[in-house]
Amino acid sequence: MSFNGITTVDWSIADDVVCFDLSDIQRGAEELLPFYYSQVIGAVYRFVRDPLRDRTRRTLLIIDEYGIAARVRTTEQLAVTLAKTARKFGLGLIVVDQSPGTFYNSAAGREIIDNARLKIIFHLDDDPAHELAQSLSVLTPEHVRFIIDAQQGYYVAVLDKNVVTVVAEPTRLELEALSGS
Repeated sequence: MSFNGITTVDWSIADDVVCFDLSDIQRGAEELLPFYYSQVIGAVYRFVRDPLRDRTRRTLLIIDEYGIAARVRTTEQLAVTLAKTARKFGLGLIVVDQSPGTFYNSAAGREIIDNARLKIIFHLDDDPAHELAQSLSVLTPEHVRFIIDAQQGYYVAVLDKNVVTVVAEPTRLELEALSGS
């Protein structure tokens, strides 16, 4: 790894589908993950704000492992700005982390979750599920039990103030497409 050199990363985001996969970060360089997240989120931010961008083409940004990205304060603030302005720029934003505390235990995380109309909650252990229920007053004890007991494909969806329990099953075509992956 070197710095102050030419990058091989294409930051143009010109294709219909662009994936910045950070899963291959070399062992021993994990401490640089927040830096890489900063670069990716910054590139998307510049892309969606580009006045020459074709806004008829919608953009979807999925930030997985948001807790890692949030280790860099400027990246955390950039994600908050994206959450607040995403719709204005034709950006669909999905921010994901396995720990709900990532969102509910910091001011920035709270701003992101407060700007999200839809929240999807998969299985959580007892303590995180109960902590989440304290932050999302629309969750009933029955919802919390569903979250704690949730198996693969089971989740709770909160859209504005509406809460539904969901069991999602793949279609035959999805099973065929995903077989062997």
